[in-house]
Amino acid sequence: EMQQKNEDTAASDTGENSIQVFERVEQYLTSNLVQAPEVADSSVSVLIADTMAAEPNVRYWQRMINIGPAVNLLRYDVRAQVQFLKEKLDFEYMRIWQIFSEEMLIQLGEHNVKYNFMLLDQVLDFLVNLKIKPHIEFGFKKHTYFEKVDRSILKIYKDHSLIRLMQNKGFLEDLIKHWTTRYGTAEVETWYIELEKNSVIQETISLEQYFEVFETVYAIFKNYAPGIQIGGAGFSLNVIGKSFEDILRQWKKRKYQPDFVSIYSYPYNYQNKIVDEQRNEYASNESYLADVIYEAHAQMKMAGMTDIPLLVTEWSSTLSNRNCLNDSCYKSAYMVKNMIENYGKVPTLGYWVATDIFSEGIDLNTFLSGGCGLITQNDICKPAYFAMEFMNHLEPYIIGKNENAIVSSRKDGVYFICCHNYKHLNFRYYSRNENEIEIENQQRYFSDNESLQMSFRIRHMNHGKYIVKIFFIGPTHGNVQNEWKQLGYLESLSIYETDYLKRHCQPELSVFYVEAKNNELVIETHIAAQEIQGIVVAEV
Repeated sequence: EMQQKNEDTAASDTGENSIQVFERVEQYLTSNLVQAPEVADSSVSVLIADTMAAEPNVRYWQRMINIGPAVNLLRYDVRAQVQFLKEKLDFEYMRIWQIFSEEMLIQLGEHNVKYNFMLLDQVLDFLVNLKIKPHIEFGFKKHTYFEKVDRSILKIYKDHSLIRLMQNKGFLEDLIKHWTTRYGTAEVETWYIELEKNSVIQETISLEQYFEVFETVYAIFKNYAPGIQIGGAGFSLNVIGKSFEDILRQWKKRKYQPDFVSIYSYPYNYQNKIVDEQRNEYASNESYLADVIYEAHAQMKMAGMTDIPLLVTEWSSTLSNRNCLNDSCYKSAYMVKNMIENYGKVPTLGYWVATDIFSEGIDLNTFLSGGCGLITQNDICKPAYFAMEFMNHLEPYIIGKNENAIVSSRKDGVYFICCHNYKHLNFRYYSRNENEIEIENQQRYFSDNESLQMSFRIRHMNHGKYIVKIFFIGPTHGNVQNEWKQLGYLESLSIYETDYLKRHCQPELSVFYVEAKNNELVIETHIAAQEIQGIVVAEV
């Protein structure tokens, strides 16, 4: 409501809008060093979990992660990070795109086709040898990254390249034959093939053309590897809105239905005519991902497509790879909040994107660039990485959850809790371009700075003493941005300084003991704003 007010009230006669007035007041306060006091009292959250109510843990966030254009996987530094991510976070699938490109030695013209599978083999061999399943995006996704998101990016694509797949049936046949021969049909049948239709940036290809391309690929591939999963179309509900249902209805009438329907989630408003021109396109909705999933399921139901799984193949808090919030603990809290909030709703949630190497550019000479990756170019784990790591520590059974936490157990009296104190962005954020947010002033963009007192009551516990170990990543610990600040935002880091940061970007740990009484164990913890915690509980 606050936000509405600020946007609607025109300010005084000077013609300034309320946000500008606010900015001036704030600049005055900042320059005169008036600090808003940290709110003393924190809000309280209680979660009751029950060991008798255990359900198997479905690790849908661990199923797939976006890696980048196939050509990146020929690089040593990217491979090293992929190996690290497989070893530490054990993703089952990795999603790659742009496998049909001249850099990959595959040239699909309208009439003349030249191709050599040598480089593609190197990429897929690398993944398969690491026991990573490929999730391959066949659409011609451009290798672009954005500094900020505005309407101009909707006009980038004018390429009908998807149709080239239809014109090259012989090539598709060679490709799938080559794969089944090289990797064996059983292996290839575990792969996912996705065909993007209208990504965040709309392509100029009609629905009819899309269906024809999809059916061409589907028929040829299923002929050689019947079990391979082929779906699409990378829908962004913020772009197509209600027409999603109509597209699905038409798809249902076609010869082949997709094995899965895929959507993307990036919180932007494209449809709404944003009245106040001072605003960026960011959607202010705090549960954006949950709403998109809910809406997509609702429309799939109306279209009679309830038996087809819905996959979120890309999700992030932003499309910008020059937004310093990507490097901050805001991002880790955002991720944990969303992974808990959407638990059990979709089989796959593919985070965008694994590494900052994806978003390199000529403008990049800073140590932290505001990229969407889990890891920096110099192999330092960002708070976003620890969001995944903490969630991965959840035990095989889930015994309780609420909006701030999820509690898990295993058979032998070991428990793991993952919790967060996410703070949403406020109206100031919407008046800024994403690449203009100052690393020192992030605080100004959050709804509040209150800490959270959480209390977990776990029922049906054995009597006796338990050890509690709390790992935390937050504004002052394990946070690469904060550690870099201690080094005076030094631009060019030596190997020694990079190693120093690697050692310091780790969760902090505190340990204490609690006693279970009346078959109930109560654990209390205090969580700072934008902090995440992983809590291990074990019988002593």
